[in-house]
Amino acid sequence: MANIDYLVLAILLFIFLILVTRKILSLIKYRHYAKIEKLINRFSREPLKFEQFVATLFSAMGYKTELTKGSGDGGKDIIMTKGRHKYAVEVKLYKQDHKVDRERIQKLHSAMIDIDADRGIFVTTSDFTEPAYDYADKYYITTINGTELSKLMKKLHF
Repeated sequence: MANIDYLVLAILLFIFLILVTRKILSLIKYRHYAKIEKLINRFSREPLKFEQFVATLFSAMGYKTELTKGSGDGGKDIIMTKGRHKYAVEVKLYKQDHKVDRERIQKLHSAMIDIDADRGIFVTTSDFTEPAYDYADKYYITTINGTELSKLMKKLHF
């Protein structure tokens, strides 16, 4: 009988730990979600200022950044260098349910070729589709979604 009691207790403890872990992960996700919502609200009327904000983040990490012109930028918003690498960076201020698709990543890849960049970075306040992630992995394109952007802002104290 005692063995059954310990088994039931162990099962209940396991279930409790799963529920607590889920709650903690949900709170962390909500915190990042709220921070990204603030960014979207802050820059929704001035997306070029969001590009400047992202350039400032990368500057704080030691990149030399140059913003491109607002429209007709050829699929890149920022050109960066660090060490011997040249980067084409695309920035999209999207609502969190608007995922970046493969075509957007392909456009950034074309922009990399146009400026002779060996790396690309795509920053969005939303997320990426699986085909977008797959394409980015093939062509040295780093993807930064809303959650990762929120973490980066926290790390850099923005």
